[in-house]
Amino acid sequence: MKTCENCNSEITNNQVYCNNCGHKNNSSLLDTHVSFIADIGDGLKIPTNPITFDHCYNIGAKAMVDQNYYEALEYFNHSLTFEKVDMVKLSHIYADLGTIYRLAFNEFEKSFDYYELAISADPKNPVAYEATISLKNHIADEKGALEVFKSMLSVININEIHPRVLHLVGMVCENLRNFEGAKKFYEMAIQKGHTQAQTDLNDVLRKINN
Repeated sequence: MKTCENCNSEITNNQVYCNNCGHKNNSSLLDTHVSFIADIGDGLKIPTNPITFDHCYNIGAKAMVDQNYYEALEYFNHSLTFEKVDMVKLSHIYADLGTIYRLAFNEFEKSFDYYELAISADPKNPVAYEATISLKNHIADEKGALEVFKSMLSVININEIHPRVLHLVGMVCENLRNFEGAKKFYEMAIQKGHTQAQTDLNDVLRKINN
């Protein structure tokens, strides 16, 4: 273990960024990447190991899973410099960026901006819709959350929506004191195997009966 050069927080020997202050203490995988140049004759040279969009996408995803959020930001932001990329993967990167700014930095407005970009890149990205609904519910914008869910239903069949999202929408309805609506979505989630909604269903049934 060692300490951050900027704030003296404890970091691991190979940790690229300090999770406390964001200072870069070690070289990243992009810094150390070696792009070999092949001479194919007649003065023509081509890179044989270039940094690719997929490379940035994969190492960014791993850094995010490891909760190395500043490092993930470096890789994801570099991935946005590529042209003609897979829009589905790009959508996932935008959604991941939104989640990083939400979880690591509590920058909700920036999170919303990235979630919107994710949906624009892939209007059928369920992760982006779920994240937006969850965040709007978190900041007590339940009506906004329901509007996002309606937009989701316009492009994704409700039978294809993950039961976790249905559970979440039930929670939104319950927060709005729409107990019958909450009951409906909790039951739908449970019918699709999401048993985690059972406790909330029991609770809302008690509210209805009272």
